[in-house]
This record gives sequence, structure tokens and C-alpha cells, in this order.
Amino acid sequence: MTTMEGRRVDVLHLVSGGVRQQPRPEAARDLYDGLWFRSARARAERAGDAWFILSARYGLLDPDARVQPYADRLDGRSAAATRAWVALATERMERMLPEAGRVVVLADRDPPPELLRWLRVRYPEVETPLAGLNIAAQVLHMARDADRGAPVAPLRRVARFA
Repeated sequence: MTTMEGRRVDVLHLVSGGVRQQPRPEAARDLYDGLWFRSARARAERAGDAWFILSARYGLLDPDARVQPYADRLDGRSAAATRAWVALATERMERMLPEAGRVVVLADRDPPPELLRWLRVRYPEVETPLAGLNIAAQVLHMARDADRGAPVAPLRRVARFA
């Protein structure tokens, strides 16, 4: 497990893991193999100083950590189970995350409010640029910004295709 204690970065990305995974143990960065995760990973690797993975099973993962595939999901959990996950994730964040001027949360679903509150207490700026967008719009948004190397800016409207 990597610790970045004492390190400071300008931008820190937190990327949601995914349901689609390799069938064998892999480095976390390679375990998740869905289009959404690959798009988020590319965006985080190009734009941020550091990135980590929000995992339904492990809470927080260093991208280089070798992990087993799993079937856990955050959606559909009870409020108590979600609070337990937030406690796990934030405990690991305390130990693993660097100081940062800005945190960008790339999540396919809105992160639990308790997690966002925890981040906002510790970091001066926390962004959730994909909130409210459907998966297709999220992937397009991340691909566009990754190609430009620009900061992820919130999209407000999504064009409909006829």
C-alpha cells in the first residue's frame, strides 16, 4: 500500500472502480476493464498529479495495489452499509491520500453525501463534474477533456441524438 503522507499535489483524482473486472488478480489500475473505468482512468492519468480508486470492496485502492476481483457494488446498499463503506474509505484516505489543492471525484453514480462532506472538510476544492450525467454523456465528457488535457468542467446539457 502506498502512502503519500507529507506529499502535496495540485490535483488529486478519485475514480470509481467498475463492475466489469478481469477474472484474475491484477494491479487495481488493470483489474477494472469496462469502458467507463478506462475513460476515467485515462482522464485521471492525463490531468492529475495523483489518482486513486474508490472500490466497493476495499474502500480506497492505490492503482498499483494487486487485488482480487470481486462482485461487491455500492448501489443498492442499505444506509448502514453505505455508512460502513464510507468509514472504511475515509479511514484508508486518511492514511493514503496526499494533501491537494483540488480533488476531482470521477464517479459513475453520485458519491455518498457523507463521503463528499468528509472530502470537503479536508480539501479546499472538491469537484464532482460527472454528477447528474448518464453514462454515455460521462464517457464522452471524459474523452473530450482527456484529449484536450483540460480540467474537467461540469456539463450542464447533453444533446439528444435523433
